[in-house]
Amino acid sequence: MTELARLIATKAVSPVEVVRAHLDRIAALDRDLRAYITVRDDAALQAASAAEAAVMSGQPLGPLHGVPYALKISTTPPGCAPPAARASWALACR
Repeated sequence: MTELARLIATKAVSPVEVVRAHLDRIAALDRDLRAYITVRDDAALQAASAAEAAVMSGQPLGPLHGVPYALKISTTPPGCAPPAARASWALACR
């Protein structure tokens, strides 16, 4: 279990707070870094809300429950056009 996962599981931090902090950091730095093709803010916040609900209700949690991650695209994620068919991930992902 990572330190962040432990903090989430013990309710010391909220998955929603963690995701918002990550999204804020991405927004602040990615214009220069260009590390992300797309950032799905709404989907990330929805997943964080669901993770938080599970934590608060006492459901069993996996070892990385609520911990945000970035996906390096080697396949097409659900809801996104394949890389060869898109002009921009921001437009291709729904």
